[in-house]
Amino acid sequence: MTKAVVCPECGSLETHFSKSRGEWICDSCNHRYVAPVAKRRSPKTSTRPLHELAIENAWWHKSLAEKWNGIALCREKNGQLEDALEASRISLDITRCLCILDGENLEWARDLAESLIQLAHVLEVLGRFDEALEVYNSEFCLRQYLCESQPSIAAPIHDLAMACGRLGHIRELKDMSAETLAGYEGGLAIMRLLYTEKVLNAEWQIDFAVLADNVGRLSNSQGKIDEAVEAYRDYLAIMQYLCQQNPLNARWRADLAGKSFIIAGLRQELGMLDEAIEAYEICVEHRGYLCELYPEDSKFRTLLATAWNFLGQAHKAKGRFDDAARALDEDLKITRLLCEEDPEDAEKQHSLSLTWNSIGTLYLDQGRLDQALESYEADLAILRCLCEDDPDNDELQRDLSMTLVSIGAVRDAQGLGDEAIKSHEASLEIRRRIHEEDPENTVGQYDVANSWAHIGCARETNCMMDGAAEAFQNAITILDNLCEHDPQEPNWPRYLAKVWNRMGCVLEEQDKIDEAVEAHNKELALIASVCEQNPYDADMQYELYTAQYRLASVNEANGDLEEALEAFKEAARTLRHLIVHHPEKAAWCREQAWTCVYAGEILEGQDRFLEAQVYQREAHRLFAQLQERGVELNEEDLNELGDLNAKFGPGGSLSA
Repeated sequence: MTKAVVCPECGSLETHFSKSRGEWICDSCNHRYVAPVAKRRSPKTSTRPLHELAIENAWWHKSLAEKWNGIALCREKNGQLEDALEASRISLDITRCLCILDGENLEWARDLAESLIQLAHVLEVLGRFDEALEVYNSEFCLRQYLCESQPSIAAPIHDLAMACGRLGHIRELKDMSAETLAGYEGGLAIMRLLYTEKVLNAEWQIDFAVLADNVGRLSNSQGKIDEAVEAYRDYLAIMQYLCQQNPLNARWRADLAGKSFIIAGLRQELGMLDEAIEAYEICVEHRGYLCELYPEDSKFRTLLATAWNFLGQAHKAKGRFDDAARALDEDLKITRLLCEEDPEDAEKQHSLSLTWNSIGTLYLDQGRLDQALESYEADLAILRCLCEDDPDNDELQRDLSMTLVSIGAVRDAQGLGDEAIKSHEASLEIRRRIHEEDPENTVGQYDVANSWAHIGCARETNCMMDGAAEAFQNAITILDNLCEHDPQEPNWPRYLAKVWNRMGCVLEEQDKIDEAVEAHNKELALIASVCEQNPYDADMQYELYTAQYRLASVNEANGDLEEALEAFKEAARTLRHLIVHHPEKAAWCREQAWTCVYAGEILEGQDRFLEAQVYQREAHRLFAQLQERGVELNEEDLNELGDLNAKFGPGGSLSA
């Protein structure tokens, strides 16, 4: 009886020999083939390990390994994971023996690396991450050997970069955050080097973009902002190039649009507004193209409207109100059309309300109060209808309360204090109801405090000082509780400081100066604690300066000149440090000049003339610099500069 020969197509041993055809036929897959002619061996020699077999038979075993690898893939696809694991191990054993048989054969070494990948992948799917990591490490070492053996060939270098990426991926599954980023960064560094020396094909460029995206994502989550920005810059450059070369590839455009939206948000959060606008414009461009490709798909139009909205917000933050208005108008056109097509869709109606809210805020920032009120009322009308249809939806209820706050702010700015208070009280009623349903929710508690603070501000504007103090105290009580139970949240003390500031101003109006000083001291202490946690936050440092300046002014009005002088000095030191890092801020330079003027006046009144001159000379220098830079000085500034010129001469001199 003829001994069966393994089928090279499916790896089955269920085969038979056809004498008439002179070939083997597989009973499993019906594949027909001619068996390899091998040297005759005795029964003893035929049982030798694979690596002891003659090299001319190795190619058949290489083919067999490939078939086992294919079987593993099929079994994995069918959910037969344990069987897939067994097939992967058989393939790996064969390729490992081939490498032992001929250690100089780099093709077999590459096959071994691929077998390792397949085995590790099955282990990963099975959730056996430790074993998968060990196998991926072995693959990485093998890729290093292949790179060293072929230093001038691009493919092994690319494969090494991908091995780094796989290590990063499996480490991420194991929550090894630092090691995960190191893996992705290693792969990205290799791809950057390869990109400068070689022209990468589209597949490799996609690999490059994926590594850059992973490095950007993890760097951002770990607070490594510069690395995140740099990685995302690589991602945008690569994907934009690919989309230009393949304009009909919708998947690439969708990926680029989605990632550019995320990147824009990161840049905006960092204050990189020009770069954020650039990324939002990329998002708008590609989502617009997708809308042209798929005009019937409302999903792409919804995403495009969102991109226009965020682009408008970024332009507004930059002070480009006309550009912001154009972007928000595009958002409004798309969102209105979507609502007309499907008026029963609550989500689209909600999006339209948010668009009207954004437009209202833009008008409010421009001081166009009537148009702002009209936009907010359009927003309010939609939200009221949505809340009637879904009264238990807390998200809609909260948005309704926020719109009422915005309307209250407009009414306050219009001098309609009574209507402003009514709007804020309506907002408070909604927020109290939400808070009662979930009393442990810190956001709900903050919202109630926020409404009390707005009521306090409206009553203060309406000269209802006792009512304002009561409202501010209610807000302070809630915010104190939030700070106590969540001391790591920087927003609570920051907002509490603002409320203490308004409380201090109300107490000043009531001639309760000692209590006002105490309120401003509490404000200052809160801001200082936040600044300690965020020493590089320029906006927070500026808030510290303003708190120090306010405290100085209150102490001076109270006749406590020593305390006032100390506060003015602290304010001058804080702002001086900020100006060193932000010399372009003309408004800060002007405020620093006046802070020095007031400190100098107190010192002169105490006959401390030499110390007074130090501050007066600094004020002189700052006013003169502003004038040289072409900054327009008001009459008060010019009068003070004239007095300082008379004292020190037009040139002045630098402060000590």
